[in-house]
Amino acid sequence: RIMKQTRYTVQHPVEFLSSLGMPLSAFPKEISCEVDAANQILKLSGSVQVDYKEYEKIISDGLFNTFSEANAIPEFERFNNESNELVEVELVLKRSVLKHFNESGKPPEAIINTLQSTLHRDEAQQYLRFTENWLATDFKQLMDLPAEFEDFGTLKQGYKTRWGDSAALQAEQMPSSPKAVVADFLAQKDLTYEWATDNIASLQFDTGTHKFSFLIAVMPDGQNVCCYSVYPERLPDVQRVTFAAFIAGINYDLPFGNFELDFEDGELRFRTALHIANRLLDVAALNDLVSINISEMVEHLPRFKAFQMAEV
Repeated sequence: RIMKQTRYTVQHPVEFLSSLGMPLSAFPKEISCEVDAANQILKLSGSVQVDYKEYEKIISDGLFNTFSEANAIPEFERFNNESNELVEVELVLKRSVLKHFNESGKPPEAIINTLQSTLHRDEAQQYLRFTENWLATDFKQLMDLPAEFEDFGTLKQGYKTRWGDSAALQAEQMPSSPKAVVADFLAQKDLTYEWATDNIASLQFDTGTHKFSFLIAVMPDGQNVCCYSVYPERLPDVQRVTFAAFIAGINYDLPFGNFELDFEDGELRFRTALHIANRLLDVAALNDLVSINISEMVEHLPRFKAFQMAEV
């Protein structure tokens, strides 16, 4: 039962972070915190404003858990991208994150202090900035009214996401296990796969020119998820040393992920990984991890083929 509701005004812009650590700037209007008699947070919601470019980033990248409904969200033309008016976003912190925070024993004010402080990559409550830990329920933008109606007030246009439906929001439960998130992601993408082991999903990708295996592995410790694109053939022993030097040069310039070679059996693969000990894995975060991985393998696979042929 709600015992107290407190509304906070945040004076500074908030730097949110995507699952890959990319920043997103927002201007908070108000944050509302509902607590019970034991000072446990029951609900944390807020209204923030973003410029149109940041709004486009939210929609295209599925930030704030809009990924699974991206195709259903109205076109960008619903909002005026030439207007100086910011886009207003209503956010709710996921209940599973609230549970994690309540178990830390910190007071509710610690959340507000984190959000209004300068971003530090090593801050203890950094997970409160992760976009995947928030649900966007509404998007709105102030409309330009004809001059004859300006004295009658203001008018906003916008839309609700599926989280704007009270039943869907109430159904938001404890975080799914990483394995369940993997299965959900593959189902949403309509990909055929099988569980090679209890924690490794295996599937095949066909670029039209090349085919390669792809693995999504939930590590046994449950704190890491790794994706692997596997080069379609094992490298012969005589090519492994030169290939190791070749991929070392490629890895040097990669901003995320790396190619690795097993000298024992000649397997070449590209790996991306996400540490989830202090964050909650969701479909949006996994989508980023998979997309980057596949893109790198598709880009470099022809180079590997050419290099391999030159070494014969």
